Amino acid sequence: MFFKDKWALITGGAKRLGADMALALANEGCNIILHYFHSDKEALSTQQKIQQCSVSCKLIKADLSDQEQRKIMLDKLLIQELDILVNSASIFPENDLWSWKDQDLMNNMSLHVSAPRDLASLFKHSKKEGSIINMIDCRIQDYDSNHVAYHLSKKALQQLTRMLALELAPWVRVNAIAPGLILPPPGENQQYMDQQKKSNLMN
Repeated sequence: MFFKDKWALITGGAKRLGADMALALANEGCNIILHYFHSDKEALSTQQKIQQCSVSCKLIKADLSDQEQRKIMLDKLLIQELDILVNSASIFPENDLWSWKDQDLMNNMSLHVSAPRDLASLFKHSKKEGSIINMIDCRIQDYDSNHVAYHLSKKALQQLTRMLALELAPWVRVNAIAPGLILPPPGENQQYMDQQKKSNLMN
């Protein structure tokens, strides 16, 4: 098995897509470092599910939008060699072009750009093969007028992915995944999904 005995860090891994990706890797024999911030209960539940796959799962709690907490987390991770990094942690605040404030953009850029850059530094001097996956968004090719700060930061993450791919080659593969309509945003239900289904070519 390709993933057997490897170590993967999944940010935002307590629930939703992050948890699903962590479980998929665990089912392939990969050990997991599960990052979370607010979702303590969900993180413990996901950890238990991962451990049922007969792999190790460590929890690490941090606010990745905070530079000091990122530094503390990086120091903890230096003792564990990583093979895979999945940058899935995200926020999705509503704001339009005329309503977002400087702090809104800074929060999104810190989490969606600065944190993936800092975590990628764990691979910088290792000279061992690894893989980084950045979760972006299929809508960045268009215009999400209701989530402008998020939209701008995910566009920046797309460009960061290209930069990291060049900087870390040939040892580390750096790619981005841009999911379409998979899960409703927090607070929304199936009615929201039904309203948006025309935007998904699979429907």
